[in-house]
Amino acid sequence: MVLHDEVEQLLCGAVCQWAGVPLTEAAVRQRTREFSAMIDGAGSVGPRHWKGLRLRSRTEDWTRSIIDGARIGHVSVPAGSPAEIIAFHRNMDGELLDTKVAAARVDGSPFN
Repeated sequence: MVLHDEVEQLLCGAVCQWAGVPLTEAAVRQRTREFSAMIDGAGSVGPRHWKGLRLRSRTEDWTRSIIDGARIGHVSVPAGSPAEIIAFHRNMDGELLDTKVAAARVDGSPFN
């Protein structure tokens, strides 16, 4: 057992649960590996960087599927959770955020 790997997995599961993102135990392991590789590749060049970019794209696809699923009722997200708030946020015109925009709203900036 490697403590670093176990802590990464524990934190990934905790953050996803807090955010209201439903994950199985196997999905927590997969997402942990992907998030870790994505972070590792962010400050590098060459193949590690390219892998990180591919994983970011795949992660945003996954996030869009959660948002779309929540909006049509196929994915259950807890009321009041960040996932629910982002999925159902409406802009100044009363329209739901574009799914691509909503999926990338991970920087903590306010909705304007």
